Amino acid sequence: PAPNVSLSDGKNSGAVIQGTALVLSCSVLVHNAVNTDFTVNITWSSDPIGALNGQRATVSETKGSGQQYGSSATIRPVNTSDSANFTCTASILPNEISSVIASNESKHTVDIAVQKLTKPVVANDTISSVAGQSFSVDCNFSVTPNLVGSLTAHWLNSSDSLVSENSKLSFPRLLMSHGGDYMCVVTISILKLNLSLTGTAKTTIIVQIPAPSVVIERVGDPFNGSVFTLSCIVTVSQSVDTNISISTQWGLPVADKQPETISNVTKRVAELVGHHNLTFNPLRSRDSGQYECNATISPGHGDTVAQNTAVKHYHLTVQKLPPPKVLIAISSTAGLGTEECLGLVLETASDSIVCQAGVIANLFNNPNISLWRDGILLHSNSALNLNYTLPHNESLVGEYNCSVCISIPESGIEDYCSNDTLATSHKKPEPVVALITSTHNDSRLTMNWSHSSDYYSVVRYIVNVRQYVADGPGKVMIQTVRGYPRELSGGQLSHTVGDLKPEVPYDVELVAGNGVGCGKTKRSDLTFTREGAPKIAPGDVEVEWLPNDTAMNVSFTRLTIVEANSIHINYFIRYSSSPLVKRDVDNKTVKMNDGSTTVIGGLDPYLDYHVVVDATNSHGTKSSSPYLLHAALSEDQRERDSTGIVAGIIAVILIILLVVLVVGILIFRWRKRSAVKPKPLLSGKSGLYTVRPMKDSEVIELDSKVFPTSQPPPSYPVQAETDTPKSENPARMVAIPVEDFKQHCIDYHKSGDAGFEEEYESLAVGPLAVHQVSQMLCNKQKNRFANIYPYDDSRVVLEEIPGVLGSDYINASWINVKICFSYNAPTVSSFCLGLQAS
Repeated sequence: PAPNVSLSDGKNSGAVIQGTALVLSCSVLVHNAVNTDFTVNITWSSDPIGALNGQRATVSETKGSGQQYGSSATIRPVNTSDSANFTCTASILPNEISSVIASNESKHTVDIAVQKLTKPVVANDTISSVAGQSFSVDCNFSVTPNLVGSLTAHWLNSSDSLVSENSKLSFPRLLMSHGGDYMCVVTISILKLNLSLTGTAKTTIIVQIPAPSVVIERVGDPFNGSVFTLSCIVTVSQSVDTNISISTQWGLPVADKQPETISNVTKRVAELVGHHNLTFNPLRSRDSGQYECNATISPGHGDTVAQNTAVKHYHLTVQKLPPPKVLIAISSTAGLGTEECLGLVLETASDSIVCQAGVIANLFNNPNISLWRDGILLHSNSALNLNYTLPHNESLVGEYNCSVCISIPESGIEDYCSNDTLATSHKKPEPVVALITSTHNDSRLTMNWSHSSDYYSVVRYIVNVRQYVADGPGKVMIQTVRGYPRELSGGQLSHTVGDLKPEVPYDVELVAGNGVGCGKTKRSDLTFTREGAPKIAPGDVEVEWLPNDTAMNVSFTRLTIVEANSIHINYFIRYSSSPLVKRDVDNKTVKMNDGSTTVIGGLDPYLDYHVVVDATNSHGTKSSSPYLLHAALSEDQRERDSTGIVAGIIAVILIILLVVLVVGILIFRWRKRSAVKPKPLLSGKSGLYTVRPMKDSEVIELDSKVFPTSQPPPSYPVQAETDTPKSENPARMVAIPVEDFKQHCIDYHKSGDAGFEEEYESLAVGPLAVHQVSQMLCNKQKNRFANIYPYDDSRVVLEEIPGVLGSDYINASWINVKICFSYNAPTVSSFCLGLQAS
């Protein structure tokens, strides 16, 4: 029987595409009736013939056994010219020649149509991202699967320059200049077919400018009456690398009704930082409130950069202007007379009075300064200081008064004054407060000083520079440096001395002087232009045992400052029981803080000790010769003393145990007595607020159209007053004309706001009418507050729901309204209806 031949191209559906691999599979099934040895041959053919003859085509040999055999034909890659009818022929032959068994064959043909390969499909895209962040985008494309060839993708910018060699376009840090159009190019290449197809698509990147950093800083303190500035500082991210503009707007407080734009500045920013100021000239109390600075960054050009905004708020609290400070002092000018100061003979001088105003910085108006003496006005001006020079031969003795007044009507400040008094006669200046010296270049010494509040009376300083030199062992001689003492001007607060000797200590004397004379002398600390190691070691070292035989007393002679060759010198005592006292080797060191004698304890009286005294500064050390201190006790005495030491230790332990027991008993008793029962909580009592009833003269009847319901406005019967408080001065309850309101407030503020207190106390309190409906159980939950109820005769009555108790109740009352018109307005009825609608 003929074999069963089945031919397949491996696809369940779809067409064969150019550039892919075409694989044809031929399956042969031999009939199971064949029970002799046989051979199966499978051959391939095509129409047209050339489809399977090229280098791209391969045919496998027949393979199989038993009943199953097969073969395959492959074209890789397939081209459109390979479209043909492909036939698989299977022949079955007996292995031995027989006249009764004949061969047979069967074939199967398939029609293969190869479709042309299309170019890659690339999708357009638009992506938005914020500058400064990392950014990446993949090229979105599709191609025919299973192609036998190469596939490449790359990115070009709008200038056709290569920006990425693969399908991913990425920037580690997105800049504004990265915004724009980019082209994704995808190419398919099949060399065996000499085929190349390219697809492209555009992707637009829109870069959003990072939100700016907005900081509001104040310039000055927010005092009423000052010139105050809020500075809005806008900082742009470093990711902004193209031209931009910054637009800022200041918003006024809500209290000013309209969020008016009071500053709108747009400019090109080169340094990426903008300052935009809001200045109050002057600042007023009502300027308190919430301000905001709204900053908008816009691109200079192009549609691939998006703007961004940021807002910063600042709560301004205007503070009350502090009272002005007053400084009154004496200043010396030129004059006659002499006085000796630090060896210099100086002329004295006449004096003048200086009056200075201490006010906040950036005050809108200068204060007015007035100088009085014994009640008589000497001089006044509008400035921050006043200098009044006494006429020739006029005595300075008297009581001087300096008055400083601030008036800023724009901020509601009138005659805000302070004053200071100086009762004086001629006097010398106060001493210098601080005198500090420093050296440099080994030969120069600089001195700086400051003065007290009496500094303004100083007209000169006298300075004297002294040096300390050796005058024999342990002795120092003080000499004045050539060219000193010297006179300096009163405004000078520093002075430098040159040509000094190194390794020589110096100090400075300073005196302040004025026309009266010189003050007290201020002397500086000793200083060196250049320090060095100590010149000699400490001398006269003496060491002896103390009576307890466990401590020794060490004494020596300290170095003079000239011998120490430094301002800072330290002394150390080193001791050891070994023959050689070496630093940090088998020895102990004690630092001397003050004095030249010290006691060192904890010693073994049976040992000899060697003692050395070191003089040390930052430049070196000088050590004395070792001093040998022989043992205080012999070895025979050591054995006798050991027994007494053991007995003493046992006694101390017993005493400590007894003390611990007594302290524990005392603490237990104290804790027991200190237990206190908690106090009961205090209970309070609340009262009710009440309202004074309206009088008949205060009731105004209105048109029935005022109340658009079926219920007319009720009249208000006034109950007889019993214990209800009543105003004793009804005249205080009348309206106050606008032109009298300021004086009214001034009068009420007198005597500690007594007028306001009296008016408040005159208000009546207590319930004034029956309110039983509001107290019904079904209505209590409808009352918002526990002490505010509508009266039964004036409450608003709702339309009752049949069968629902209390459904006519609401916590609301009718009130009488008086409506006044000061211009040609609509009728009362239409006006009232408008109020209800709103």
